Amino acid sequence: MQVQIEYLLHSLRETTSSDFSALGFLEPLDQRIRCDYVSGNQNEKFKNIVLRPGKGIAGEVLRRRRPFILDASVQDAGMQRMNFPIMLAENLQSAAAVPVRISEEDWGVLLVASRSLRQFLSREIEMLEQSADRLAVLLRAAELKND
Repeated sequence: MQVQIEYLLHSLRETTSSDFSALGFLEPLDQRIRCDYVSGNQNEKFKNIVLRPGKGIAGEVLRRRRPFILDASVQDAGMQRMNFPIMLAENLQSAAAVPVRISEEDWGVLLVASRSLRQFLSREIEMLEQSADRLAVLLRAAELKND
């Protein structure tokens, strides 16, 4: 499973021309979100970021239950990025994130981001959502295998 997730994150960076991609999981017991898998990171600070629903980019995605976009199309994106620990830790300027759901249950968040201010295209957001759906199928299959 780890190899498949790492491949997906690397592929997402390439197809969206992004610098960074990550998968964070929502821990069902304590409702905290941890970033377990990353690609394109410049440091290990992501390991110390733990969020609750409603906090950080991942928390916003899970609270809103829809994609979150912070890019050149957002007025004062430069200031807003200061509210998100992963943006500061990785010096990211633009980000797009979508929920990863299995049977309407929130499992996590899939994110791509760039170190330059740019605008994500609608086809890139659709690609991110499709990747989240494929990831959900993989995660569900792995869960069934472990049962």
